Amino acid sequence: LSISKAGPATAAPGVPITYTVTVTNTGPSDALGATVRDSFPPELIGIAWTCRATAGSSCAQSGTDTLDTQVDLRAGGTATFTVTAQIADEATGTLTNQASVTAPQDVIESDTSDNSAEVTTALEPAAELAISITAPSAAVPGMPITYTVVVTNTGPSAVSGAPVRASFPPELSQVSWECQAQAGTCPASGGIDLDTQVNLRAGGTATFTVTAQIPSDATGTITTSASVEAPAGVAESDTSDNSAEVTMALEPAAELVISTTAPPGVAPGTTLTYTVVVTNTGPSAVSGAPVRASFPPEMTGIAWTCQAAAGSSCAQPSGTDTLDTQVDLRATGVATFTITAQIPSDATGTITTSASVEAPAGVAESDTSDNTSVATVILAPTSDLAVSISAPVEVRGGNPISYTVVISNAGPSDVVGALVRATLPPGLQNVAWVCAPSAGARCPEVSGSDSLSTTLDLEAGSAATFTISAVVQPDLIGLLTSRVEVMAPAGTIDPLASNNSAEARTALEPVADLAVQLEADRPVVLLGETMAYTATVTNHGPSPASNARLVVDLAPGMSLGAAPAGCAAVGGTVECALGTLASGGSVVVRLDVIVASSVPDGAVLTSSATVSSDYLDLELANNTSDVETTASAHRVFMPYVTHDTSVHAPDLVVSSLVVTPDSVQIVIRNQGTAAVTSGFWVDLYVAPDPVPTGPNQIWNDGRSSQGATWGVRAANLAPGAEILLTLNDASYHAQYSRLGQLQVGTPVYVQVDSANTGSSYGGVLETHEITGEPYNNIARTTVTAAPATAAAVSAAPPREGAQLWLPARQEGVR
Repeated sequence: LSISKAGPATAAPGVPITYTVTVTNTGPSDALGATVRDSFPPELIGIAWTCRATAGSSCAQSGTDTLDTQVDLRAGGTATFTVTAQIADEATGTLTNQASVTAPQDVIESDTSDNSAEVTTALEPAAELAISITAPSAAVPGMPITYTVVVTNTGPSAVSGAPVRASFPPELSQVSWECQAQAGTCPASGGIDLDTQVNLRAGGTATFTVTAQIPSDATGTITTSASVEAPAGVAESDTSDNSAEVTMALEPAAELVISTTAPPGVAPGTTLTYTVVVTNTGPSAVSGAPVRASFPPEMTGIAWTCQAAAGSSCAQPSGTDTLDTQVDLRATGVATFTITAQIPSDATGTITTSASVEAPAGVAESDTSDNTSVATVILAPTSDLAVSISAPVEVRGGNPISYTVVISNAGPSDVVGALVRATLPPGLQNVAWVCAPSAGARCPEVSGSDSLSTTLDLEAGSAATFTISAVVQPDLIGLLTSRVEVMAPAGTIDPLASNNSAEARTALEPVADLAVQLEADRPVVLLGETMAYTATVTNHGPSPASNARLVVDLAPGMSLGAAPAGCAAVGGTVECALGTLASGGSVVVRLDVIVASSVPDGAVLTSSATVSSDYLDLELANNTSDVETTASAHRVFMPYVTHDTSVHAPDLVVSSLVVTPDSVQIVIRNQGTAAVTSGFWVDLYVAPDPVPTGPNQIWNDGRSSQGATWGVRAANLAPGAEILLTLNDASYHAQYSRLGQLQVGTPVYVQVDSANTGSSYGGVLETHEITGEPYNNIARTTVTAAPATAAAVSAAPPREGAQLWLPARQEGVR
């Protein structure tokens, strides 16, 4: 027995392959039941075979999947097997196929070397790849676009790592893609570029869905290409369909919107401002969109400006008279026009303005309903009417009197039919009036009698003057008060009503309104001392005050010490002749008065001043003025100490001390020859026992149950300089103080530079401590009922500077 096998030397994966297997019996005996087998490689699929035997021999006619059968071969007979199969499209390398024949058991075969045969086929892949790209034929700038790229392998072989690329134009942004494969694999997604590989079996596809954004300002067309290549080692006979491209026409589309805003109402004669806003909601940009506005003929002096948002522009930044221009707007771009115009002062009714925008040629716009805008402004006439009246200051009964009334319109609007009325006092006879208009004004009635009640037509800025004449009834007395008013007609706004009426007063006999103010130079005066009263007499008119007189009734216990010429005292009354005092004039009279020592301590001294003249005074409430002064028997004790001025050192003293039940005012003076440059303490003792006599004796060391402390950090307290201390200033140390309501008459001591536990003289080394002169740092007074005052003290608060060191002091009793 022998076997032979024939097959192709090369084949492409994915194609059918045919083998021929021939079994021969050269004898000499028949071989009945010889076994034929073929071992097919796994790369083969769909295996089928047929068998044909020569005459006298036989075999199975056909079979599938495997070849394992028996044949009956006569000596010299043959059996021929034809095997067909499909090579798997993914197969690689070579195919080796071996067939064998085995003699039946009862047959002796001397030579079995030719009982098997094999054939080897080299696999040479071949594939037909194709690519297609689809997209809409037209696209809108500013909108997203979707491409579909399909890669197909029609075989016969599978491909692995076939490069797929797409070239996107630079106008596109936000490029991204996704891939889905059938009978193959591909990356799930990617962005920016499409440059990847696919694995496709024969008949497999890879579908790429590419999305991108078209810029809103893109124009013309956009062309995109895609390609696929067979991997190395894969034969492809037709590459004409390995690339594809698609071209889209860009068809801009935009939605333009225009709006106009204006105030609901405006006054004729003023400037009206409109705001016109043009917006492009996209999706595409527009270039050269016409913008127009239609203005009514009543508007003059029209001017406009245009401002565009970033990325957009106005063809003209400004213009006058007409608005007919163009704008370039990116998607979501805005251009704002500000329009100003003058409304004539005589305009009435309403003013309507319209504005429009159009899409440029070649730009589609689906909704044009918002491409026009209309604004209607109600004209609200506004006129600031004003009136003034002038009349003589004085007039005698039986004489003529004349009034001048001026009615003006400050605008901004003209007014027609303004009502003018004058109310004259009773007692005027033969009343008549005439009207004289200025340019732009008109008097419907040029004259009249008895009363003034008429109308005026006034352009903005014009005025009319009425002259009213009359005769004063001879027996009238007192004042003549005349009033005139102007009112805007219905429908006209007058923004300022305070100037719509005016009055004039005329005295029928001389009238002088005298007033007096009496003041004392101090609230507390010591018994036996001299103080000063100042009386200020003023004439509020309207007439000069003839033979003006001032009478001052001094309080009991007071007597006149000195007075200016024209003043004389009769007992406790001082009379001063002031002569004629002009209207609006004033005179000041100073009286020096002496307080008797017999006046009780604490007595309140009340003096009164009265003023009068020969003329009628209709306001008597201001003709009298009283002033109160408290008499006191308690004097502040201030030590008088001389010192050696040749020593260059500071010297602190208490130069003024005023204490009331609820207030304290202390004036500290540097009477030395050098500035104070150190901090120091000031202590106040209330009824101390014993009294302080020197340094380091503070109020809360057991001497007083009440007291106060100040820590003064005054920088550079120069010679002659003073500082004022109160319970409310920054130097006051509440933690070292305890003060309640003080009783009148309680003795109070104040000691300056009171404490320094590190020295024997305090915080400041003073002149008297260098020269051995007496200690002058303590002053004494008593609590008075009068309000504390520093009117006679020229002390200044401490000047701010460096925070000076304060000397140490003992804690004391809290």
